[in-house]
Amino acid sequence: MIIPHGYQEAEAREYGQFETLEPGGYICKILKATEEKAKTSGAQMLVLGLDIAEGEKTGFYRKQFDKDTRSDKKWPCLYRQLTEGNSTPYFKGMIEAIQKSNPGYTFNFDESTLSGKLIGVVLGREQYKKQDGTLAFSVKPIRICSVDTIRAGVEPPADKLLSPTAASSVTSSQYGTAMDVDDSELPF
Repeated sequence: MIIPHGYQEAEAREYGQFETLEPGGYICKILKATEEKAKTSGAQMLVLGLDIAEGEKTGFYRKQFDKDTRSDKKWPCLYRQLTEGNSTPYFKGMIEAIQKSNPGYTFNFDESTLSGKLIGVVLGREQYKKQDGTLAFSVKPIRICSVDTIRAGVEPPADKLLSPTAASSVTSSQYGTAMDVDDSELPF
């Protein structure tokens, strides 16, 4: 076997062994803000790239990003807020929370001015189906609020579970139930 490129420098990891954040409130810094269109509806939205700015998890997402060796890696913590129609009040609430969290700052509808600003972020667990069909959780930003709200304390949100029909499409064999396998054609 040929030694894979980067093997000597790689940090050894086991599947399922990675650091995660607990659901709850965090004070974050906006690293980048961009205006984009939603893929399906074409609606305008503001996308915030976030990282933890205070506490023992400071820089959590930067560390994840830096450890990612994939060539197509993406920033691991994005918050998307639609800006138009029924979403306008939520967009305005987000902007007011950013302004309240950064005394003296007034948003002028230039998204580039949001970089470096602090914001309160509530992270929650969302269930998903892995490629092998098993169920797992990811921790994602689900709500934006002021830094003061986070400092006052927020309850971790309830887990967002897959619908029973989506979760039940996982077969018992995907959970490790014994199966008869003809190993005569296996290459080892």
